[in-house]
Amino acid sequence: MPFEVSCPKGHRLQVTEAHMGKQVRCPTCGETFVAAAETKPAAPAAPAAPTAPVAPTTPVAPTTSAIDTSQQPPDLPQVQTAGPAWKAKLSTNMPKFDIFSHTSGRWLLMVGLLMVLASRGCDSIGSRGADRLKGKAELVVTRFNDKWDEKRILIQADIDEIDEDIEKEQDKDDPSDKKIEGLQEDRSELRDKLSDLTKDKSEAQAKLQRGDWRDMGIAARDADAGNNINAYWRAWVFVVGSIVLSFGLLVTGWSAQGAERTICLVMLAIVTYSIYIGGSAWTGAGGSEGIPGELLRRMR
Repeated sequence: MPFEVSCPKGHRLQVTEAHMGKQVRCPTCGETFVAAAETKPAAPAAPAAPTAPVAPTTPVAPTTSAIDTSQQPPDLPQVQTAGPAWKAKLSTNMPKFDIFSHTSGRWLLMVGLLMVLASRGCDSIGSRGADRLKGKAELVVTRFNDKWDEKRILIQADIDEIDEDIEKEQDKDDPSDKKIEGLQEDRSELRDKLSDLTKDKSEAQAKLQRGDWRDMGIAARDADAGNNINAYWRAWVFVVGSIVLSFGLLVTGWSAQGAERTICLVMLAIVTYSIYIGGSAWTGAGGSEGIPGELLRRMR
């Protein structure tokens, strides 16, 4: 008489009376357990009434039954399947040490990747911040010079135009001395105006060098120095993170199987070459290049 029992994972199966109280194996999940004797027997099927012959149909798969492990070797090979069923059997098919190394390898992989990305991101932001302050200081000086140069160019253009008129008047057969004197007086006034403009520019520049330009130059210099100091610690984070990342790839690839192992080993080879052999990952590390000497000179 068949009995219905449940494996520890909840799968329902039928066993015969001869297997009650013995070790059986669930064919669905592979769990081994003792068939409980207190389970109720399954209700026998009612005898079928005689019916007329019918056409043959597709055979139905037999009802799942338990596998008696008392007559089988204790260690039977398990078939690895893909999908959720394989993940459910991970704890039974994989040794505890492999499970620990697989899990820890993934954690090391994530931590190392975050450390590498954070160090590179902070290094880039620090350099861009220092460059931003230097760019603002350079922009202020450039706009100041452009403003005064525009005024100087207009005055110089008027002077050059008067010089041409004087030359044309002098080349005439009957030049007008009165007109030439008037043009010369206009030229002299423009030259005085150009001289005053140069003096006003020098005074305004000296005032800015003692005030706003000096503050901006100090801010740019301090930002550059601070970025260079912090670049040392960011480099340490990058080194430690790359080591953790490489170790995580090694552990994960060693404990993984199939495509996951291949991917981890290929990534480990790429990381090892790019960081420790080729050295391309170190290019650009560190602080900014400093404030140009010309900018410092103009801001003093």
